[in-house]
Amino acid sequence: MKWLAVVGSRYVTPEMRRDIKRYVTQKVADGYGIVSGGGTGTDTYAVRMALEAGIDISRVKLFLPGSVEKYSDELRRRALEGKCKSDDAEETIRQLHSLASNTLDTLFYSGDIETIDARAFHARNRRIVSCADELVAFRLGQSRGTTYSIERARQKGISVRVFEY
Repeated sequence: MKWLAVVGSRYVTPEMRRDIKRYVTQKVADGYGIVSGGGTGTDTYAVRMALEAGIDISRVKLFLPGSVEKYSDELRRRALEGKCKSDDAEETIRQLHSLASNTLDTLFYSGDIETIDARAFHARNRRIVSCADELVAFRLGQSRGTTYSIERARQKGISVRVFEY
């Protein structure tokens, strides 16, 4: 099975949602697994579209920058700081908790991370790219994390598709 890394901005527009749905649904139909970072926006929506398209949960891998509990706290903190929408943070948290309660082989994180910071997010992004056969990015403006993942994928020599908004 091939793995598609899905990365992108934490804010998604209606146009982005349309493109994510089309792209992810087609890749799921083609037999790809989905690997992503469990972030708000693109990551959460892509996983939702894959699940709605009928992907088997064993074909979904999410690399988190910390445990579900720590990451949930971090998402809520980021929402309070205006780095993501509160509703999006809560939707992501619900999705992560649902996945965590249904399977042991979908969520991956480094249990030794004390603080979820830029280093933790970059480590997560490296892990996403390391297990991907292809990468698709949905980038709204200048998203540093998305750009970092694109650069890593190009260095790895895998196919990269970038949707710019």
